[in-house]
Amino acid sequence: MLAVGVLVWVLLGISKTLTQQVLQSTAFKAALIGENATLHCSMGAGSAMNSYTMSWYRQVYYGAPMEFIMKEYEKSTAKFSVALVTDKNTFSLLISDLAVQDGLSSGVNIVQEPKVLFANLDSSVTLHCKHDDTDHYRMAWYRQAGGKRDLELLAFSMGQNSAGIEPPFDKTNKYAMTRPEVTKGTLQIEKIEATDSAVYFCASKSLSGILITQTPSLLFKERGESVKLGCEHNDSTYYYIYWYRQRSMGELDLIAMSVGKGTVQIVPPFSDSKYSMTRPEVKNSVLQIEVLQSEDSAAYFCASSTPQCLSGAIQLNNNLTRGLSDG
Repeated sequence: MLAVGVLVWVLLGISKTLTQQVLQSTAFKAALIGENATLHCSMGAGSAMNSYTMSWYRQVYYGAPMEFIMKEYEKSTAKFSVALVTDKNTFSLLISDLAVQDGLSSGVNIVQEPKVLFANLDSSVTLHCKHDDTDHYRMAWYRQAGGKRDLELLAFSMGQNSAGIEPPFDKTNKYAMTRPEVTKGTLQIEKIEATDSAVYFCASKSLSGILITQTPSLLFKERGESVKLGCEHNDSTYYYIYWYRQRSMGELDLIAMSVGKGTVQIVPPFSDSKYSMTRPEVKNSVLQIEVLQSEDSAAYFCASSTPQCLSGAIQLNNNLTRGLSDG
């Protein structure tokens, strides 16, 4: 799986030797390339930032060396600036004009056109995608509909002149994908409806892969019991691990993710009282599900990837007023 945009993971340091509780506003922050991102932190009760020298550090991936970014009151650069508000006991880092190298993401340069598109009802639109790496044979188009958390896979291509629409979208005769070159692809949407208003993403990936083993492959349990699902892969450079659930051949729902050893997150709306994920090693993970109910019956998938990026989004909006009047 590919992560949207740039995933920023920055650590805060303080210069005294005493241990103090430092609280960051978010463990994970996702933003698109070219945008700005602000990270905030505060200190635990009873501690004042004006008693310490506050600094920001970053770790490009789990296990990598710590890199110093900036300390309090330093002069801003084109990329970084900090703000220390002592009366609120907060320390913030602003990262400007995000690029791939600013986060945990890496990958090819992908350009989508147009960036924003307004379309009349019943019209058709064509979205364009191009990248700069001829080794990236795989290309995919995703949709994120308004108010939804998950990305829906619309179309997929394994190479030049090879493309297909994914279920259930293949039954609608609404979408078409072309791949005239390895580095170029298009997605066409016919007979625009109000429900087509969404953000569309293009992604690409090389053909390299790893072996992922899940255990057990099939499991029967009683209501009220708990279960542990294991996942193991064979490449220590694949830092990301994801757990998904799929009910009755429907959409894949992201339950939990990890960006490295010992770092896990349960993704809302899933609850950490129901699900827990462990990551004892880069190549191993376990998903535990508590108090099983009949609705937990599903296919569970483990996925892993190196840090990758999707392109910036295309926002498709329907010009409803004009579209209705024209109809």
